[in-house]
Amino acid sequence: MKSRVSLRGKLTSEIPTSSMADIAFLLNPPTMDDVLEIAEAGLRMPHNSTYFYPK
Repeated sequence: MKSRVSLRGKLTSEIPTSSMADIAFLLNPPTMDDVLEIAEAGLRMPHNSTYFYPK
């Protein structure tokens, strides 16, 4: 089985026509309050979870 992770900002428009995947996970982005709460607790956010737009 081939495995691949893809991070995209506009994925919802590609889901119905994509034959490259069997499943997609659509997650809400963390809020600034989430980031501050985690930072104040001395923890770290997962890789690419703090990509904020617009820059």
